[in-house]
Formats: sequence, C-alpha cells, structure tokens
Amino acid sequence: MMWEKILRPKFLAKKVKEDPNKFKSMGFHVIEVVGEGYELESLVEYFIYSTFGKYVYIVEHEGRKFLARGDKKIGEMEYLVKDEKGLMRLILKEIKKSTRAALFGITLGFAMAIGGLVGMWKPELSFIGVMLGGVLGSAITKIFEYYLIGYCKT
Repeated sequence: MMWEKILRPKFLAKKVKEDPNKFKSMGFHVIEVVGEGYELESLVEYFIYSTFGKYVYIVEHEGRKFLARGDKKIGEMEYLVKDEKGLMRLILKEIKKSTRAALFGITLGFAMAIGGLVGMWKPELSFIGVMLGGVLGSAITKIFEYYLIGYCKT
C-alpha cells in the first residue's frame, strides 16, 4: 500500500491458482496463454493492448496458464507495474519462470557494504549495519526494479 502511493503504478498484478471461469463470471477479459517465442510475445502484446482494467492476474489452473484483466481487485496485489512494457516483461517472466538472482545480489551487496562501513566505525554494531543495509538495499532495489524494468514486487 505504501509503495503504491509512492510509485503510483499504472497496473497492479498478481499470480494466482484459480479457476479462470471465476474471473470470466466477474467480468474480466480472460485468454489462455499458448505458444512459444514470438507467438507467445504477440499473444501477450495483443492481450495488453486490447483489454482494459487496472488489475491483471496471471492464472494457473490444471497445468494451463491464463491471463485475466479487469477493474476488480481480488485480495492483495503482488506486483506494481509502471506501464505496458513493464507489464509485458512481468507476464513473460512469470510464464517463462525466469529468476531474480541479479536483483537479490544488488540487495545483498548493499547490505554487506553498509555493514562493513558501520563495522569500521563501530565493530560491535556491524550486524545491525548489515540488517539496516538489507532494509535500505531492499527499498533501493524495489525502486530500481520499478523504474528500470517496469515492475516490482510489493
């Protein structure tokens, strides 16, 4: 909620395991995700530019994947998305199951750097410095993700 007010995203997204018919009955536009490569990217792009609503759900049901988009919020949202390009990246990432290891590395590096600096100043506080660095690194990583990649986890 706090990040939503700070970053003001265009879309809110969430990955769920539900029956896609639930979304259809609530008035969402739902499509099944099929294909690979360019075909998959074209399908996702079509979905983004031909549907309406602030809330996007990546739905898994019985080994199949669907996309649902509408104006109703169901539960707490998982991702804040800056724009259409960010939404495309998020959907493709979730469908292809790519990792976030590089962004975790940024947070970890920042935490260690802050901890090291605090440790040089007051060695007995180095653990607190690492914890503080982790919190600050997480916030900076979230902002970095949002503006560079186009989305971030809430």
